[in-house]
Amino acid sequence: MPTIRYRHIIWDWNGTLIDDVAVCVRVLNLILDQYGLPSITIERYRREFCFPVERFYQNLSFDFARSPYQQIADQYIELYKAFQQQCRLHTGAVDVLQWSKRLGIGQSILSAYKQGLLEEAVKRFGIADYFAMVVGNTDHLAIGKIDQGRSLLGGLGLDPSQVVLIGDTTHDYQVASSIGVECLLFCQGHQDPSRLRSCPVPVLTSLKQIPGFIAGL
Repeated sequence: MPTIRYRHIIWDWNGTLIDDVAVCVRVLNLILDQYGLPSITIERYRREFCFPVERFYQNLSFDFARSPYQQIADQYIELYKAFQQQCRLHTGAVDVLQWSKRLGIGQSILSAYKQGLLEEAVKRFGIADYFAMVVGNTDHLAIGKIDQGRSLLGGLGLDPSQVVLIGDTTHDYQVASSIGVECLLFCQGHQDPSRLRSCPVPVLTSLKQIPGFIAGL
């Protein structure tokens, strides 16, 4: 029987469990074109994407004095909803969810995605039963998720040392540090490996590596 290091996994959603980067860039380019701004590549997106997302949009030269961020975010989410059927779970995601459940490791989702849309997506992929809690944001402005992380951890009733957060951005590391849990970062999501390696935690190239970090397999 493997030695289990953690009793609970907190998963990020976008870019970690779900592979949606290509869809996000497609939607963003439609918005950029609508506002007369140049399109971006997936490579540039992964180099520059950050939280709060409003700052990322500012760096892409959106003029919030003329078009408020709320308006752009509303347009983005409507287009994302139209294309989200093209997204798939990352390779190995279901295998790791099943492995964790089999070993009695609890699992939750913590996301900057809006709560209702997050719940719909998790159900659509048929994986809702794996999670004790699914925690999103009250809006789709993607400001961050530190406060939601604290609430989620409090609801688990576990010592932070028994919990690991798995995400795909430096913000996930910031969340983990803020709430006192350990962190693993996955480099096939919304930020490229060089940015993730600025954080003093393991950076995984595949979700299939997770059992090795959690149980020494």
